[in-house]
Amino acid sequence: MDQRVIKCKVTHSQRTFDPFTIVTIYAPAQLAKRLPFFSRVIKMLIMCFSENIPTVNLTSSNPILPTRTIITGDFDYTLRDVSTTFQGPRSK
Repeated sequence: MDQRVIKCKVTHSQRTFDPFTIVTIYAPAQLAKRLPFFSRVIKMLIMCFSENIPTVNLTSSNPILPTRTIITGDFDYTLRDVSTTFQGPRSK
């Protein structure tokens, strides 16, 4: 993914805590590239985790994702993107 994703499994030598995964991403600035990028990140997260990592299924239509995962990074998101495209009713 153009070196935009770093995935790291965190463990403790004495097993003080269960392992967890940190994924850091750097999303593309262009919206046309950003949407497919996030789709690939989700697919990578689903495919990369082994059977022994617990997962959660939010709804039957959503993918099963690992439960012990932290996702960080630059998502290239601004409030302007939402406020200029929001077409719903405004509260008075």
